[in-house]
Amino acid sequence: MTFARLSFWCVALLFAGAQMGVALVNVAIVGMAVLCVWHWRQLRVPRDLLVPVVVLIVLSLLHSLIGLGTPWNLGYLAQLRVILCLLMVGALSASWSSNDRKLILRIALSVAVISMAYSLFQVLSQTPGPLKALHPNALRWSSQNYRGSSEWLTFSINGLRGTGLVHHVLSFAHVSCVLALAGFAHALFVSKNRLLWLGLASAVVLGILLSGARAGLVGFLLGAVVLTALKITRTTRVRAIVLVGLFTLVGGGFVHVVTHADLRARIGSFSGRLAIWNHARNAAYEAFPRGMGYGTYPAYAKETYGNHPELKTKVTGWAHNVWLSLAVETPIAIIAWIWLLVAITRRSLRQAQGDADEGYGATVVATLGAWLIIGLFHDSHFQREYFPLILSLWGLCLSPSWLDTMKSRN
Repeated sequence: MTFARLSFWCVALLFAGAQMGVALVNVAIVGMAVLCVWHWRQLRVPRDLLVPVVVLIVLSLLHSLIGLGTPWNLGYLAQLRVILCLLMVGALSASWSSNDRKLILRIALSVAVISMAYSLFQVLSQTPGPLKALHPNALRWSSQNYRGSSEWLTFSINGLRGTGLVHHVLSFAHVSCVLALAGFAHALFVSKNRLLWLGLASAVVLGILLSGARAGLVGFLLGAVVLTALKITRTTRVRAIVLVGLFTLVGGGFVHVVTHADLRARIGSFSGRLAIWNHARNAAYEAFPRGMGYGTYPAYAKETYGNHPELKTKVTGWAHNVWLSLAVETPIAIIAWIWLLVAITRRSLRQAQGDADEGYGATVVATLGAWLIIGLFHDSHFQREYFPLILSLWGLCLSPSWLDTMKSRN
């Protein structure tokens, strides 16, 4: 099998495996790493993405060396390798044809449709389904929906939530969110097979609803608004202004909800998060500037929640906000995170100008917006299926513009 085919199937395994379990994701990452080492002379990475990734990893490791958290949580620290998915998938797929990239997305969306159908079976039959035995550490069934009568944004059948093939509500919802946006982006910006993309994406949206996960649903809605804005506007400058306006509006809306008890009660997701966020904020203040080290917050939370009556009944281990989690663990490295996200956005907006690659660029911008929304409620950089997938999606969709980088260096 040729190098191109091996790289294709490694990436395909990651996109499919993100919906079936972290073991397949890890196998795919190892396979891609081997291929990158094997053919490193042929691969190129654009400097505007390489530099922030390297700075991010170096700063995160530095925080782990000098951080206040002891001992190192090597299991979580090893998750830094996931950030390389962006570069590895982009480098491996840079020489692919557009048809190869679209085939990867169709494979991922097809698995997402199967996952949705399995979840529909779960909630209709009120059973976890036969695959429960494959994921003994997943959320226990039945995962009763926590929606109150006055709350918004939650859909369920029989009061149950579907968990997908991976048997984890959040992984199922968040992966479905970004793949649905990828499908709708191609339905909007690519004329060929438009009905196929639309049908796949619509089916995957049902998966988000079946999960009952509100952050995934809100992330999808924002991503859909972003896609609409990109379709209406045509120039990079106007698109950038519109995106800044949208994200500013979302940020203001988030602050407004947080500061109004009636809205918090109606949405429901804030019921326990304020106490958790206050705890993380205080920890970040005490640990600044050394931080506690990448991946150490879960252990710290587990040790300290018992000292706070309002936290004793909460799920330990998570700040439920990616930025608070990073502020506790690697505060200086947040600069590199922002640098990387800005670089990804700039490259995707430029790429969205080209007719052939417009769907890919739009996919990156929309899913980045969804990632930011989901990150307001979850430590999404630790989600073992979702985070590798979205980084790989960005690498795949940005890879057409990497060809220019390769030509300029040859």
